[in-house]
Amino acid sequence: MRVPRPALGLLAVPLLLALAACQAGSDGPVQATTVAIDPAPLAQVRQARSASAMDAGSAILMDLRVDARGRTPEVTASDMRAVAALAGSDARVLGRVEGDFTAPGAAERLLLVAAANGRQSLLLLGGDTAVRAPVTAASALLRSPDTNGDGRHEALLRRDQEVDGTRRTDLLLLAPSATGIATVAAFPDARVDGCAGPAPTLAAQRIEYARPATAGGWPVFTAIGSSSECVDGRAPDLEGYLRQERWDDPAR
Repeated sequence: MRVPRPALGLLAVPLLLALAACQAGSDGPVQATTVAIDPAPLAQVRQARSASAMDAGSAILMDLRVDARGRTPEVTASDMRAVAALAGSDARVLGRVEGDFTAPGAAERLLLVAAANGRQSLLLLGGDTAVRAPVTAASALLRSPDTNGDGRHEALLRRDQEVDGTRRTDLLLLAPSATGIATVAAFPDARVDGCAGPAPTLAAQRIEYARPATAGGWPVFTAIGSSSECVDGRAPDLEGYLRQERWDDPAR
């Protein structure tokens, strides 16, 4: 009498689930240290209006006269396994930047993640234990240079809110570490796009900074505000103009 073999599909399902569980624990952290973002800014932000050229020795942190929403994040399989373990299998990755956040040469990844229930968090991956920090109303992560010269990168968290056709964008410059995430500087209303609102204008900031004399000290940031007229109910396309401005500016 021939004994029927079990269907291969029935064997494959638990086998694949076991393999996925092993992989999740083998190449990505499944434990996280939860920290809070310290809201107290570490650096000073000065406000200025419509400067035509940069100060000598300054660099641009972000120029939101051209909208910077962040690229669609490219997430590796190992990072997705870590996200699934820490935020749930239905979690979405809204942003991802790479950098040396906790130490020079650390080669880590900072992810903005939204769980299925809508709760958001930042996940710092790359070490033996992940670092997780709850956030709210975040829309994107943007790359940042090492603004204080200590060999560690910062990151820009973007928040967008639209009311009555006016979209307001705030930026937070964050310094992640293995023990917490500090707020370096806050830039409220870094871009206010009212072209679809009752007062059709675009107000945006060019954020500059100068490296401090001593590495590790935070620079003073300057948020230079400007305004532009809208074109047919849309924000003007300033990319070509700004490219020429950078070319003409000897400080660049």
